[in-house]
Amino acid sequence: MKKALRALALVALTMAGACTGDTTGGGGAVGTTWVGLVLGADGVESGSLTVTAQTMSPAIRHLDGGIALAEGDVSTAGIYKRVTPSAATVNLSGTYNPGTDQLSVSGTGYTFTGAFDGQSRLEGTFTGPTGDGNFVTEVSTGTAQTFCGSYSGDDQGTWSFVVTGGEVHGLAQSSTSGLPPIPLNGIVSGQHITIYAPGTQTVFAEGDITGTSAGGTWSDPDSGDSGTWGGNTACD
Repeated sequence: MKKALRALALVALTMAGACTGDTTGGGGAVGTTWVGLVLGADGVESGSLTVTAQTMSPAIRHLDGGIALAEGDVSTAGIYKRVTPSAATVNLSGTYNPGTDQLSVSGTGYTFTGAFDGQSRLEGTFTGPTGDGNFVTEVSTGTAQTFCGSYSGDDQGTWSFVVTGGEVHGLAQSSTSGLPPIPLNGIVSGQHITIYAPGTQTVFAEGDITGTSAGGTWSDPDSGDSGTWGGNTACD
């Protein structure tokens, strides 16, 4: 996996498909919710992140001569549930701008800033009292599950991913290489998870979801490194 980390750290995150925003009924507030994960650059900090912006259609662009017109900020709230290095719940508040697709929320020493890709993914970076790192979230369809855990074998580190709409999207961070996190993208068929090397259909990891737990094996097709991985929804 170490060689894969060096190669895959250069590959951009990819996304397939578009999602729509969640709304509340009965004349209540309209909002879009993203659910995902947080992974520290140190390979230790991890947890789940939920943010809700008071806008129904974040992907809509209002164009004038091909230039996106700026729209006003909308109120945004979130919750970061840190699992490691110690459990904590951090309430976040800030803004999201539907015109520029920019997010900024903060609370209890943490600041999360990122951008929406116009389809379903909202991702960026964070700074906090225990370090900094990355986050990635997906528009929630109401059935999203976030899993966090670790992997071991010829390389070791932490991982987190969100399962929504039959797809898996997340990050893995080596605790030995010192390199940036690599993307985890794959599919879920029944309870079986398949994760591919970014930009390919080469299987990188496989496993199964059993209740609130997930686990399996990984194998680097380039270096031949391999091992096991496991985790659960404790970061929910």
